[in-house]
Amino acid sequence: QPITSGSDHLLAEVVHAVQRECAVTLADILLRRVPIALTTHWSEEQSAEAADRIGRSLGWTERRTAEELESFVAERNWLIGGGRGSRAPLPAEHAA
Repeated sequence: QPITSGSDHLLAEVVHAVQRECAVTLADILLRRVPIALTTHWSEEQSAEAADRIGRSLGWTERRTAEELESFVAERNWLIGGGRGSRAPLPAEHAA
């Protein structure tokens, strides 16, 4: 199944990134391992759809999926915006 409708990237790539490349967060998956969200054509709807599909594939709770989506959006906005303003917050598992 594709990560989002119309994408050539598959959920199998996500599973591979988690199992073999130590991807932990939605941002890590969509911005670094399978960097499909770095295009200017990426939309909020695609973010939500990808978070839902990835969350279900990885067995995330609805709460975790929502938290991952929020963190992903903040990090993507920071990256796309050229790093202006405050830096995107790190997920709890990366802070420390």
